[in-house]
Amino acid sequence: METERCRYSELPPDLAEIISRKSLFSSIGFASLWRTVGGEPVCWLTLDSDGPVAVLPGVEFGRRPVKRFQSMPNGTYGYPWFRENVDTAVVAGMLMSNLCRVGYVKIHFNDFHKCLALHPDYRPINCETTLVDISDPDWMPPDKKLRQQIRKADHEGLSVASFDPAQHLDPFMTLVDISVSRLGIKNKYPREFFVALADLAAGDERVRWLWCESEGRAVASSIFLVEGDNLLHWQVYYDDSLSHLQPNKFIPFVAARKASAEGVKFLNLGSSPPEAEGVLEYKRKWGGESYRYPCYQRLSGVGKVL
Repeated sequence: METERCRYSELPPDLAEIISRKSLFSSIGFASLWRTVGGEPVCWLTLDSDGPVAVLPGVEFGRRPVKRFQSMPNGTYGYPWFRENVDTAVVAGMLMSNLCRVGYVKIHFNDFHKCLALHPDYRPINCETTLVDISDPDWMPPDKKLRQQIRKADHEGLSVASFDPAQHLDPFMTLVDISVSRLGIKNKYPREFFVALADLAAGDERVRWLWCESEGRAVASSIFLVEGDNLLHWQVYYDDSLSHLQPNKFIPFVAARKASAEGVKFLNLGSSPPEAEGVLEYKRKWGGESYRYPCYQRLSGVGKVL
């Protein structure tokens, strides 16, 4: 078998459709978002005489000699496709080995679905998120105070609607500025990224972007992604001067109840730094359980310091 790099446009159309339908993160629409931050969506194929045996979608960043590969970026997950009736462990190992010879200074897999296996050329990293079982149609968070806060937001008329870029993009970017300033970090995403994300949300119902207002004033906005049976709470931005309105409790509740009615089983609250005790306490109130999954990383040359 051999390994070959290709663009999404070079995939056989039926295979591209299968990959996009199975995983939002592997879809060409989602992968193409990263072009707005200098990324290039690509697929690595393992082939035999009958065609593709495995496909690993991902995004390249940088240029040689400092090119990196991620599957997938910024808290999202890789999801390799395997042809039926193949030994996935053997094929995955071969794919990972062949990627080591490409010349990437950094390779990173977020293996949420546990499709890969420990490999001697990669460093395993233990990753963890919180999954809340929302499969019961009558699901409510178990924490009494959290339920009270959700009811308070509802009674006070906090408005939650789908994000409309024509009306909401400018005030949303203000929320982004407020949020990154509060955290003392640099904004990862330019305006162009959110424009592209809004376009994707308009055509792919797996992207759930919610907007929250009170008396015409922007309060908060959350971006959720449906990946399989998970609703991932991916990004949140809010005006902390209005946090007493409880938008960061109300919006996930509204999103989770809607997703549950559609058959989604878990609200995925995402990963958090171990030292972020306030965030961890917030997650515990939702009644979730820890889900651990492996990530695999290979660094070489300057990749060790990037």
